Amino acid sequence: MRLLVIYVLALGNSAYTLGDRLLLQINNDSYTQRQLEAHTLVREALRVVRQPETAAIISASRWRDWLDMFREDMLILLELERYDRYRPSPADIAAARRYVLQKHALMQADFVRLGIEDSTLTELIVVNLKINFYRRARDKKTAVQRPRWLQKMEQRHFVRFYRGSSIWMPIYPQRGGGH
Repeated sequence: MRLLVIYVLALGNSAYTLGDRLLLQINNDSYTQRQLEAHTLVREALRVVRQPETAAIISASRWRDWLDMFREDMLILLELERYDRYRPSPADIAAARRYVLQKHALMQADFVRLGIEDSTLTELIVVNLKINFYRRARDKKTAVQRPRWLQKMEQRHFVRFYRGSSIWMPIYPQRGGGH
């Protein structure tokens, strides 16, 4: 089990900057907002269509969508770890890395704010490639409703959201990252 530390940086007597917070628990693993934002940044960078004017990915208006998508992705990742079905090739990882780095300039401030370094970026790319592979393999038909395989997966795991997780709050995990 991972030990997660949530810290708050004091900036004077009355103003505080939130470093990170717990959002979601699946079985015995807890996930933080930093993890969600980093995962989402890379997930969106890997998408083929990305308009420069939509570079601000994480926002209050789409927060609940991102939270639900992250929950689904982490459930898929648990399933993949259980069966160890897919490992992206070094060539796939390198190609995805080049693609993400091309878009890096659009997301530079968020990468710095979240402290996403080279090794973390590679891990996030591998996770997203695995999840994308699984989704494509399972979603051979496009369905408007929630796929049956996802419903079954959700029933096999304990999932809970921490209080307040449905409300977006800006975080600054890195000192000097944005306040």
